[in-house]
Amino acid sequence: MKRILVSFLIMTMAILIPLNVVQAAKSNKKTTSTKETAKAAEAKETTETAETTGAKEEKTKKVTIHLFYASWCPHCHDFIDYFSDKYAEYDKYFEIKAYLVSDTDSSGKSVSVPENSKIMEAVINHFKKDNDGKELDGGIPLIIIGKSFVQAGFGTDGQPIIDKAMEEYKNEKYEDVVQKIIKDKKLDTSKVVSFSEIASPAKTEESGTMSALVIIGIFVVLIGGFAGLVVASKK
Repeated sequence: MKRILVSFLIMTMAILIPLNVVQAAKSNKKTTSTKETAKAAEAKETTETAETTGAKEEKTKKVTIHLFYASWCPHCHDFIDYFSDKYAEYDKYFEIKAYLVSDTDSSGKSVSVPENSKIMEAVINHFKKDNDGKELDGGIPLIIIGKSFVQAGFGTDGQPIIDKAMEEYKNEKYEDVVQKIIKDKKLDTSKVVSFSEIASPAKTEESGTMSALVIIGIFVVLIGGFAGLVVASKK
């Protein structure tokens, strides 16, 4: 029996130690990658600020990305999923304000959110066209940055949005037109929320589920191995 227990402990260590090493390496790699990206962006921003202003003071005001979306819109959720994975990396430089303009009721019917719909209507009346020169017709998602970036719709790549936000962050003449419209027209912002309130936890949940399955699998293997050793010892 003593030999069985020793064999079981050796088997457990042989499985768990490499697994912990791999998990630690993955975690360290992800953390390092995020830190390096943030450091690179910060270093570039600091250098360019010093060159243009002769000062090393760090800019503290963030750029705002305005997102008008609907709960039932698949492309809106593509945007949310994309930035849920990127947001923490860039939250020093920009924030995302979310305007839910259409939701669904208990019967599944689409219903307007009046407060945010009025803001979107005022924004459309101001800009009139998107980046490609197409007339804005109420399509969502609608993404606005500063006074010149207007994107209707979203595919799979949000990098142009990030690039524009970073560009505006360095722009000394950056102007938040949407905020100006809201202020001038005294529009109700009670339904506007921060991106963190709508960000998708899907990837985190998926990662947690996979880890749980791996652990369960390991215990099944260990129990099976232990049972095999017991059976073998009785023969």
